[in-house]
This record gives sequence, C-alpha cells and structure tokens, in this order.
Amino acid sequence: MVDAIGNPNGRGNREVIRPWKNGADVTGRPAGKFIIDFSNMPQSEAAMYEVPFEYLRRVVKPQRSSNNREHRRLYWWHHGETMGGLRAALAPLTRYIATPMVAKHRFIRVARQSRAR
Repeated sequence: MVDAIGNPNGRGNREVIRPWKNGADVTGRPAGKFIIDFSNMPQSEAAMYEVPFEYLRRVVKPQRSSNNREHRRLYWWHHGETMGGLRAALAPLTRYIATPMVAKHRFIRVARQSRAR
C-alpha cells in the first residue's frame, strides 16, 4: 500500500501513511505500526490516494456509519479526532519531545517528524 503507484494526483501514498506511535512505543520497543492519516483533507482530495482510500472505504466506513459521534460518521476517512491544534503546533517543527501521560516513571524521548505532509 505504501509503495503503490498510479494515484490520479501523481503523489505517493507515503504522504498519508504514517508511523503510529503510542506510549508503549515511546517507552519500549516500537511496534512498527502505521496508520492512514488524511488529516483534514476533503473526501475528494483523499480519494486521490486510491489504495489507502479504498481500504478505508471498505474496512472503516461500515463501522463508522453507525457511530454515535456525528463527526466520525460524516468524516469516516479522517483518523479519529484530527487534533487540529496539535497538528498546527507541530507543523513547523522538525522534532519534539514526547512522554506518555500514564507511565510509572517519566520517560522522555526526542522524536523526529516526517516532513512528508
């Protein structure tokens, strides 16, 4: 999916397939998981990334269609809560400090952002 070619927009899927990190990835060994993240793209723009969008349409949309939260139901291709304020704050940065909220001990790891957006 990451390396699929032939999107109508001429862009690569690496722009919307990103590493997924949680507290366990910060404090331990990263699991190497990825997410499809269209950020706040309108549906017409997200659909230009054909393989990731089709996967979400087939797998995620049926689950989201009955979601009680209107935003998740209507914007089924968005990744959960899009965290607009956090995204805006991190956008100009090349790295940041992350620490899990519920760790027994405070652990700090410097993370580098992917610049593909």
